Amino acid sequence: MKKLVFKKNIVDYLDAPTATPASTRLTGGRRLHDPTTENSMPCITVITVVFNGGDQLKSTIESVLALQRTDIEYVIVDGGSSDNTVDILRMYDSRLDYWVSEPDAGIYDAMNKGITLARGRFVYHLNIGDKLLAIPTQLSNDVPDDVACIAGQVRINHGKIHIPSIGFSLKLHNTLHHQGCFYRRNSQLRYDLTYRVFSDFDLNQRLVKAGQTVLICQDIVAIHDEGGISHTTKRFSEVFQIIRKNEGVIWVALSYSYFKLRGLRHRLIGT
Repeated sequence: MKKLVFKKNIVDYLDAPTATPASTRLTGGRRLHDPTTENSMPCITVITVVFNGGDQLKSTIESVLALQRTDIEYVIVDGGSSDNTVDILRMYDSRLDYWVSEPDAGIYDAMNKGITLARGRFVYHLNIGDKLLAIPTQLSNDVPDDVACIAGQVRINHGKIHIPSIGFSLKLHNTLHHQGCFYRRNSQLRYDLTYRVFSDFDLNQRLVKAGQTVLICQDIVAIHDEGGISHTTKRFSEVFQIIRKNEGVIWVALSYSYFKLRGLRHRLIGT
Protein backbone atom coordinates (compact mmCIF):
# COMPACT_ATOMS: atom_id res chain seq x y z
CA MET A 1 0.00 0.00 0.00
CA LYS A 2 1.13 3.54 -0.69
CA LYS A 3 2.38 5.22 2.45
CA LEU A 4 1.01 8.71 2.89
CA VAL A 5 2.10 11.46 5.23
CA PHE A 6 0.22 12.51 8.35
CA LYS A 7 -1.11 16.00 8.70
CA LYS A 8 1.09 17.62 11.32
CA ASN A 9 -1.79 18.41 13.66
CA ILE A 10 -3.01 14.80 13.53
CA VAL A 11 0.43 13.53 14.52
CA ASP A 12 0.33 15.96 17.44
CA TYR A 13 -3.17 14.75 18.31
CA LEU A 14 -2.08 11.12 18.53
CA ASP A 15 0.72 12.01 20.94
CA ALA A 16 -1.07 14.75 22.88
CA PRO A 17 -1.31 14.58 26.69
CA THR A 18 -4.61 13.31 28.08
CA ALA A 19 -4.99 15.53 31.13
CA THR A 20 -7.75 18.15 31.07
CA PRO A 21 -7.00 20.81 33.68
CA ALA A 22 -9.95 23.19 34.04
CA SER A 23 -7.66 26.22 34.23
CA THR A 24 -6.73 25.81 30.54
CA ARG A 25 -10.32 25.78 29.26
CA LEU A 26 -11.29 28.58 26.88
CA THR A 27 -14.72 28.96 25.24
CA GLY A 28 -16.48 31.26 22.83
CA GLY A 29 -19.12 31.58 20.13
CA ARG A 30 -22.63 32.92 19.73
CA ARG A 31 -24.16 30.61 22.33
CA LEU A 32 -22.35 32.53 25.03
CA HIS A 33 -23.53 35.93 23.80
CA ASP A 34 -27.02 35.36 22.36
CA PRO A 35 -29.57 33.74 24.72
CA THR A 36 -32.04 33.28 21.83
CA THR A 37 -29.93 30.35 20.57
CA GLU A 38 -30.39 28.39 23.81
CA ASN A 39 -33.29 26.24 22.60
CA SER A 40 -32.42 26.12 18.90
CA MET A 41 -32.32 22.77 17.09
CA PRO A 42 -30.70 23.17 13.65
CA CYS A 43 -30.82 20.46 11.04
CA ILE A 44 -27.05 19.88 11.02
CA THR A 45 -24.19 20.45 13.42
CA VAL A 46 -20.85 20.70 11.63
CA ILE A 47 -17.99 19.75 13.97
CA THR A 48 -14.32 20.45 13.37
CA VAL A 49 -11.65 19.15 15.75
CA VAL A 50 -8.20 20.72 15.67
CA PHE A 51 -4.88 20.63 17.48
CA ASN A 52 -2.09 22.99 16.41
CA GLY A 53 -3.67 23.32 12.99
CA GLY A 54 -4.24 27.06 12.75
CA ASP A 55 -2.67 27.33 9.28
CA GLN A 56 -5.36 25.06 7.82
CA LEU A 57 -8.29 25.99 10.04
CA LYS A 58 -9.25 29.29 8.40
CA SER A 59 -9.99 27.82 4.95
CA THR A 60 -12.10 25.06 6.50
CA ILE A 61 -14.15 27.56 8.51
CA GLU A 62 -14.65 29.73 5.43
CA SER A 63 -15.98 26.77 3.43
CA VAL A 64 -18.74 26.22 6.01
CA LEU A 65 -19.63 29.89 6.36
CA ALA A 66 -19.73 30.32 2.57
CA LEU A 67 -22.80 28.07 2.37
CA GLN A 68 -24.80 30.70 4.28
CA ARG A 69 -27.19 28.07 5.60
CA THR A 70 -29.43 29.04 8.49
CA ASP A 71 -30.08 25.35 9.30
CA ILE A 72 -26.41 24.70 10.18
CA GLU A 73 -24.59 25.32 13.43
CA TYR A 74 -20.80 25.17 13.60
CA VAL A 75 -18.91 23.80 16.61
CA ILE A 76 -15.11 23.66 16.84
CA VAL A 77 -13.24 21.61 19.44
CA ASP A 78 -9.58 22.47 19.94
CA GLY A 79 -7.29 20.20 21.92
CA GLY A 80 -5.45 23.03 23.69
CA SER A 81 -3.31 24.28 20.82
CA SER A 82 -0.10 26.23 21.35
CA ASP A 83 -0.05 27.84 17.88
CA ASN A 84 -2.42 30.49 16.48
CA THR A 85 -5.53 28.27 16.54
CA VAL A 86 -7.22 30.11 19.43
CA ASP A 87 -6.50 33.46 17.78
CA ILE A 88 -8.36 32.27 14.69
CA LEU A 89 -11.27 31.00 16.78
CA ARG A 90 -11.53 34.39 18.44
CA MET A 91 -11.41 36.06 15.03
CA TYR A 92 -14.52 34.10 13.98
CA ASP A 93 -16.16 34.21 17.42
CA SER A 94 -19.32 36.00 16.27
CA ARG A 95 -19.83 33.58 13.37
CA LEU A 96 -19.22 30.31 15.16
CA ASP A 97 -21.98 28.84 17.30
CA TYR A 98 -19.59 27.45 19.89
CA TRP A 99 -15.91 26.71 20.32
CA VAL A 100 -13.87 25.25 23.14
CA SER A 101 -10.13 24.91 23.64
CA GLU A 102 -8.79 22.48 26.25
CA PRO A 103 -6.57 19.39 26.36
CA ASP A 104 -8.29 16.11 25.55
CA ALA A 105 -7.54 12.42 25.14
CA GLY A 106 -7.08 12.47 21.37
CA ILE A 107 -8.96 13.06 18.15
CA TYR A 108 -11.91 10.72 18.83
CA ASP A 109 -12.32 12.08 22.35
CA ALA A 110 -12.56 15.53 20.78
CA MET A 111 -15.08 14.28 18.23
CA ASN A 112 -17.21 12.73 20.97
CA LYS A 113 -17.03 16.02 22.82
CA GLY A 114 -18.28 17.77 19.69
CA ILE A 115 -21.22 15.37 19.47
CA THR A 116 -22.10 16.12 23.11
CA LEU A 117 -22.07 19.84 22.31
CA ALA A 118 -24.15 19.41 19.15
CA ARG A 119 -27.80 20.44 18.91
CA GLY A 120 -28.48 19.44 15.32
CA ARG A 121 -30.59 16.47 14.26
CA PHE A 122 -27.62 15.32 12.20
CA VAL A 123 -23.90 15.60 12.92
CA TYR A 124 -21.15 16.08 10.34
CA HIS A 125 -17.41 15.99 11.03
CA LEU A 126 -15.20 18.19 8.84
CA ASN A 127 -11.45 17.90 9.40
CA ILE A 128 -9.15 20.89 9.10
CA GLY A 129 -7.72 21.21 5.61
CA ASP A 130 -10.97 19.83 4.18
CA LYS A 131 -13.74 21.92 2.65
CA LEU A 132 -17.50 21.53 2.81
CA LEU A 133 -19.10 22.00 -0.61
CA ALA A 134 -22.76 21.12 -0.19
CA ILE A 135 -25.38 19.54 2.05
CA PRO A 136 -26.99 16.32 0.71
CA THR A 137 -30.30 17.03 -0.96
CA GLN A 138 -31.94 14.30 1.17
CA LEU A 139 -31.40 16.48 4.23
CA SER A 140 -33.62 19.14 2.70
CA ASN A 141 -36.61 16.82 3.09
CA ASP A 142 -38.05 14.90 6.02
CA VAL A 143 -35.60 12.06 6.71
CA PRO A 144 -37.23 8.79 7.88
CA ASP A 145 -36.54 7.99 11.53
CA ASP A 146 -34.74 4.75 10.70
CA VAL A 147 -32.02 6.52 8.69
CA ALA A 148 -28.83 6.64 10.78
CA CYS A 149 -26.53 8.13 8.13
CA ILE A 150 -26.66 9.93 4.81
CA ALA A 151 -23.42 9.40 2.87
CA GLY A 152 -22.35 11.63 0.00
CA GLN A 153 -19.46 11.58 -2.43
CA VAL A 154 -16.12 13.18 -1.57
CA ARG A 155 -13.60 14.72 -3.95
CA ILE A 156 -10.04 13.81 -2.96
CA ASN A 157 -7.48 16.59 -3.38
CA HIS A 158 -5.76 14.81 -6.29
CA GLY A 159 -9.01 14.69 -8.27
CA LYS A 160 -10.39 11.23 -7.50
CA ILE A 161 -14.03 10.96 -6.38
CA HIS A 162 -14.85 8.61 -3.50
CA ILE A 163 -18.28 7.03 -4.05
CA PRO A 164 -19.75 5.57 -0.84
CA SER A 165 -21.27 2.12 -0.67
CA ILE A 166 -22.56 -0.39 1.85
CA GLY A 167 -22.81 -4.16 1.81
CA PHE A 168 -20.14 -6.82 1.39
CA SER A 169 -17.23 -4.39 0.90
CA LEU A 170 -17.82 -2.62 4.22
CA LYS A 171 -16.94 -5.87 5.98
CA LEU A 172 -13.46 -5.67 4.40
CA HIS A 173 -12.62 -1.97 4.53
CA ASN A 174 -14.22 1.40 5.18
CA THR A 175 -16.40 2.26 2.19
CA LEU A 176 -18.08 5.28 3.82
CA HIS A 177 -15.80 8.28 3.64
CA HIS A 178 -15.72 10.19 6.91
CA GLN A 179 -16.01 13.58 5.18
CA GLY A 180 -19.11 12.38 3.35
CA CYS A 181 -21.16 11.08 6.31
CA PHE A 182 -23.99 12.96 8.01
CA TYR A 183 -24.97 10.91 11.09
CA ARG A 184 -28.21 11.12 13.00
CA ARG A 185 -27.42 12.42 16.49
CA ASN A 186 -28.42 9.89 19.16
CA SER A 187 -26.99 8.05 22.14
CA GLN A 188 -25.35 5.39 19.93
CA LEU A 189 -23.33 7.96 18.00
CA ARG A 190 -20.03 7.64 19.85
CA TYR A 191 -16.51 6.76 18.80
CA ASP A 192 -14.72 3.96 20.65
CA LEU A 193 -11.58 5.46 22.21
CA THR A 194 -9.94 2.03 22.12
CA TYR A 195 -9.02 2.89 18.53
CA ARG A 196 -6.74 5.85 17.87
CA VAL A 197 -6.94 6.00 14.06
CA PHE A 198 -9.80 3.93 12.62
CA SER A 199 -12.66 4.39 15.07
CA ASP A 200 -14.79 5.87 12.26
CA PHE A 201 -14.56 2.50 10.47
CA ASP A 202 -15.69 0.79 13.67
CA LEU A 203 -18.66 3.17 13.95
CA ASN A 204 -19.75 2.48 10.36
CA GLN A 205 -19.52 -1.28 10.79
CA ARG A 206 -21.47 -1.13 14.05
CA LEU A 207 -24.25 0.95 12.52
CA VAL A 208 -24.74 -1.37 9.57
CA LYS A 209 -24.43 -4.52 11.69
CA ALA A 210 -27.18 -3.15 13.97
CA GLY A 211 -29.49 -2.90 10.95
CA GLN A 212 -29.40 0.89 10.74
CA THR A 213 -30.24 2.44 7.35
CA VAL A 214 -27.56 4.30 5.41
CA LEU A 215 -28.77 6.42 2.48
CA ILE A 216 -26.32 6.88 -0.38
CA CYS A 217 -26.57 10.20 -2.21
CA GLN A 218 -24.96 11.37 -5.44
CA ASP A 219 -23.96 14.84 -4.23
CA ILE A 220 -20.27 15.70 -3.90
CA VAL A 221 -20.35 17.17 -0.42
CA ALA A 222 -16.70 17.86 0.43
CA ILE A 223 -13.11 18.15 -0.72
CA HIS A 224 -10.79 15.97 1.34
CA ASP A 225 -7.10 16.73 1.88
CA GLU A 226 -5.69 13.20 1.63
CA GLY A 227 -3.14 13.34 4.41
CA GLY A 228 -5.13 12.49 7.53
CA ILE A 229 -4.79 9.70 10.04
CA SER A 230 -6.68 7.07 8.05
CA HIS A 231 -4.22 7.40 5.15
CA THR A 232 -1.23 5.99 6.95
CA THR A 233 0.01 2.53 7.83
CA LYS A 234 0.56 3.62 11.43
CA ARG A 235 -1.71 1.54 13.70
CA PHE A 236 -3.18 -0.18 10.63
CA SER A 237 -3.57 -3.31 12.76
CA GLU A 238 -6.62 -1.56 14.22
CA VAL A 239 -8.48 -2.30 10.98
CA PHE A 240 -8.18 -6.03 11.56
CA GLN A 241 -8.98 -5.69 15.27
CA ILE A 242 -12.20 -3.88 14.34
CA ILE A 243 -13.17 -6.45 11.71
CA ARG A 244 -12.49 -9.31 14.13
CA LYS A 245 -14.70 -7.70 16.78
CA ASN A 246 -17.58 -6.78 14.47
CA GLU A 247 -17.51 -9.47 11.78
CA GLY A 248 -15.35 -12.39 12.97
CA VAL A 249 -11.98 -13.95 12.19
CA ILE A 250 -12.93 -15.20 8.70
CA TRP A 251 -13.53 -11.63 7.58
CA VAL A 252 -10.11 -10.65 8.95
CA ALA A 253 -8.50 -13.16 6.57
CA LEU A 254 -10.61 -11.89 3.67
CA SER A 255 -9.74 -8.28 4.48
CA TYR A 256 -6.03 -9.11 4.71
CA SER A 257 -6.24 -10.74 1.26
CA TYR A 258 -8.09 -7.71 -0.10
CA PHE A 259 -5.39 -5.28 1.02
CA LYS A 260 -2.62 -7.55 -0.27
CA LEU A 261 -4.26 -7.73 -3.69
CA ARG A 262 -4.84 -3.97 -3.72
CA GLY A 263 -1.17 -3.39 -2.91
CA LEU A 264 -0.12 -5.76 -5.68
CA ARG A 265 -2.38 -3.97 -8.15
CA HIS A 266 -0.90 -0.62 -7.18
CA ARG A 267 2.64 -1.92 -7.74
CA LEU A 268 1.75 -3.42 -11.12
CA ILE A 269 -0.36 -0.69 -12.69
CA GLY A 270 0.04 2.27 -10.31
CA THR A 271 -3.64 2.73 -9.36
